[in-house]
Amino acid sequence: MSFHLTQMMSGHGCFNRFLLGINRAPSAGCSHCGPPDGYGEEVDDAHHTLARCEVFREEREHLVGVIGPFDPGGLVPKMLESSANWEAVAQFVRAVISKKEETERG
Repeated sequence: MSFHLTQMMSGHGCFNRFLLGINRAPSAGCSHCGPPDGYGEEVDDAHHTLARCEVFREEREHLVGVIGPFDPGGLVPKMLESSANWEAVAQFVRAVISKKEETERG
């Protein structure tokens, strides 16, 4: 388990839903798929980031190409099928969380 995988699995990290709860974000809305310098209507949490946020569509499509279709609730069993799947998920999460961290820093 890496730092970024832990964030994604726990939901405690660069997700506005979590950050709002600790007074580090003004909204739970997604700051990636909302208007420029604003927040979208979709709640930014791990599920949204994994499955729906359009900003990470390319990374998600690559992941699906490696591990096949998945739903966020069934991601761990997919990861445990093979070391290639585990590494593909780890790379996806590392890339996505890194982008989210950059946005949070401004």
